[in-house]
Amino acid sequence: MRRTKGIGNSIYADEEGQSPLNRSGQIEFDFEYTYYPGSPPVYYYPDGSGDPGCDPEHEIDSVKAISIDGTLLSKNETKLVNAWLKDLIDEEKIDLTDAINDDLERQYENDLESQVDYYERMREND
Repeated sequence: MRRTKGIGNSIYADEEGQSPLNRSGQIEFDFEYTYYPGSPPVYYYPDGSGDPGCDPEHEIDSVKAISIDGTLLSKNETKLVNAWLKDLIDEEKIDLTDAINDDLERQYENDLESQVDYYERMREND
């Protein structure tokens, strides 16, 4: 199965101050992920069998907290908040699907632009 590595950015609203720092606010963080695009179903192979396919999936590889309400975190604060955010993500209390889809779309657009630039350069050299 083909996979894509990426880096995304998101914000989590900790309105109740439940983070290990006991401060409420908007927590900005970066995350690294691996995306597996899934596969479409195949209803009939020549032998009469089929394959149900699989849905796209992603795994969050790491999380790095940056700030709370725009105030940068110290190294120790970052470690505490990173572990807490990762737990929330693993427990599916933070959904990063939209942020991952946005990053994948940017990657796709950049790939297309790179291909267009490449072919334009090739034509110029002919």
